Amino acid sequence: MTLLELARKLPATVAAVHADEAIAHRLRLCGVWPGRPIEILRVAPMGGPLHVRIGAAEFLLRRDMAAQVEVA
Repeated sequence: MTLLELARKLPATVAAVHADEAIAHRLRLCGVWPGRPIEILRVAPMGGPLHVRIGAAEFLLRRDMAAQVEVA
């Protein structure tokens, strides 16, 4: 399942990132890489970004980028 399909407040682990190198690099800078715990805290309405937590860091992630992150 992708991060975009993950339910709010349900802890998961990043399994893989299926993106081109530029987007994968941006995600790695945010701490998104396989094995890291990830959780969606809030979802913006009308196609807005996802508020996610990875470890102690929280940030907003666009939906198109979240769709490229596989979680388990």
